Amino acid sequence: PQQRWRIAGIAIGFAVWQGDEAAANALIEQLKVIGDKQTPVTLARLICEAWRGIFHWTRSEHGSAVEVLSASRAQCREVGLGIFEHQFLVQLILTAMSAGQSDEAARLISIIWATFQPFQVALLQMTRAMEAMHHALAGRAVPATRLTQELLRSDSFRDAPTSAAFHHCMIAIALLETGALEEAESCASGALERAGRLPSDRWTFDTTMVLAGVALARGAVDQSLDWLREALRVGASRDFGGGISLFQAVRTAQLLALALRHGIEVDYVRRLIRRRRLMAPKDFESSEVWPVRLRIRTLGQFSVLIDDQPVHTTNQAARKPLEVLKALAGLGTADISLAHLGESLWPELDGAAAHNACHVAIHRLRKILGDESAIRIDHGTVALNWADAWADVEAFRHLASHVRAALAGGLRSQPEIEGLAGQ
Repeated sequence: PQQRWRIAGIAIGFAVWQGDEAAANALIEQLKVIGDKQTPVTLARLICEAWRGIFHWTRSEHGSAVEVLSASRAQCREVGLGIFEHQFLVQLILTAMSAGQSDEAARLISIIWATFQPFQVALLQMTRAMEAMHHALAGRAVPATRLTQELLRSDSFRDAPTSAAFHHCMIAIALLETGALEEAESCASGALERAGRLPSDRWTFDTTMVLAGVALARGAVDQSLDWLREALRVGASRDFGGGISLFQAVRTAQLLALALRHGIEVDYVRRLIRRRRLMAPKDFESSEVWPVRLRIRTLGQFSVLIDDQPVHTTNQAARKPLEVLKALAGLGTADISLAHLGESLWPELDGAAAHNACHVAIHRLRKILGDESAIRIDHGTVALNWADAWADVEAFRHLASHVRAALAGGLRSQPEIEGLAGQ
């Protein structure tokens, strides 16, 4: 078995380098047969587990990635291979950033600095680029700018195109998020040139998505569309479900909305939006076509669809949970006090009993919807997870605000009137 782990680790790395992530995934699945609790934990086995974690987060399967990478990191330390702990920490940091968990990424970055050895210069530079990207994504422009300028003055990974593409793509993202658009374009173009030397098109996808973001930030929509067509063509051919260029949720949603408006790789874009659980941009006019798991109709006959399939709930036990769902949809995107919701739906009960009844109904509603994350509870408030939900009443509310604004400003032309009518 140990020899098979060694061979598999090399084969997986080679398949990824060649751009055949499907073959690499198939190898990892085969390894489950030879992996068990009695098999000794070796470096070869840990490398294969690291690949498993990487494939999870690059498919936006963040929970599975954390589970695999955290367990492997702990095993690494237990068997005296702590010198390799940073490999798992890097992937855990990327997983946290991919999931939008900025605080967790910051915590892990503070840990990783203590794991470095003096000779790990290349990894140090890579981590600094990752930290610059994290600062920029979190809106901390000053430390992000300082780090990116330092990194741009160095000439790391000159003869390592895979590492160079990764390194420069992270720096380009940091530059984009801090508004340094010319430098971002130059850096992303350099990353794309390095990506072009590789058999894999993973970094071609990420760098062209960054370039599309730079062009959109400049207001150069036609140029952004050109980059989007190329990036999404590559992404669709590989069915990429994640990547570092997709970490900034608002910008990614804007780019994918642009793709939907222009009919670019629509099926793939819809899948990608669902995987990333992106909310539609506020200016996205056709909100009903934005792909979400949960659709609620309350204007007219009440109905609930999950993955476009109707939910049939006729039993009495579902009545109150569905009333909670109607209330959450009707009250809009703001967080709602659990106490207020309980009082409204259970007026016959006192405060504590109504609060408890509300919790029970929400628990049952999550079961009906088949997704714990569909309903968010946080510090005494509750709301739908609008990143993966749509309600006709909220769409109507959004349209009504547009109409009010248009009437207040005065409709100036027939096209404007027709545009509102189309919505």
